[in-house]
Amino acid sequence: MQLSTKLRTLAGAALVAFLLVPGLRAGAKGPASPPGMIVYVCGARLNSLCRVGVDGRNPRTLVRANSTSFYATPSLSADGTRLAYVFANRAYAADPLGRNQHLLSDGFVEAVSLRPDGQRILLLTPVRLCPGPLGCPFIGTTGTLVDWSGADAHRRPGFFAGADWLSPGRFIAISAHEPSSLLTVPAVGCCGRVFLEAARLRFGEIAVSPDGETFAVSTYATAGSSVDIYLIDRRTKAMRRFSPPARSSHNDLYYSPAWSPDGKWLVFVRQNARRPLQRMLMIARAVPGSQMVSLGVLGVQPAWGSSS
Repeated sequence: MQLSTKLRTLAGAALVAFLLVPGLRAGAKGPASPPGMIVYVCGARLNSLCRVGVDGRNPRTLVRANSTSFYATPSLSADGTRLAYVFANRAYAADPLGRNQHLLSDGFVEAVSLRPDGQRILLLTPVRLCPGPLGCPFIGTTGTLVDWSGADAHRRPGFFAGADWLSPGRFIAISAHEPSSLLTVPAVGCCGRVFLEAARLRFGEIAVSPDGETFAVSTYATAGSSVDIYLIDRRTKAMRRFSPPARSSHNDLYYSPAWSPDGKWLVFVRQNARRPLQRMLMIARAVPGSQMVSLGVLGVQPAWGSSS
């Protein structure tokens, strides 16, 4: 899953270094304690990958870069044994503790999405508005599919603002031409089709539930507007608001949703409207109106896998 330009701006400012936030207790219990562990981007310069239990306990730094380069879009296999991520705009794969890493591609990569079975990885590469000078802006990405070793590369032409796996042979993408549209795209062959067009919202990120029946999306309306999470039913295409209404959430921003391996929970970021550097990881049952529980750690772009 990839952050859109707007959401990259929100998440790209310096984070407070990885720590437990005063006044929030690690291990705070919500309605229940779901299984698994969460990997996410952390550090003052987004220069680390961290891991925490879903109860907020045992936070640890997996890898830290001694440079200005940053990590992005960690993606876990459903069984939690494989991890893919971007570092310094190169795609890597590793074990779930960030060890034994290997390069997937030496091309410029903005985001990765690991297929739940861990066998194929979607690499999203930026596309410029025009060829030429470095100042020419990026306005979308195109895809390349590789296996776990980085071999068997297959280009997936298209123009996407973000994507996630829908099935072993298909993914769902946000159109970079029209960010209020979702497309279903075959991994191989022709052709992409419009799945949904939202009337008043634009999509920033998308995450597909393990059974492929529900999409969690971050949305925004206009520049400077609130960022919220909605759930979309694949069969009916009905959209239900997951994050609280602006009146009750003090205009906090909600983004970067990721599913638990059993499809019953979501982890996501809540950015404090009054203290924008406070980007707290939260979990909640994947039902609108569910109690949201803080994990007590700061970070962005979480991924949830089974404990390993």
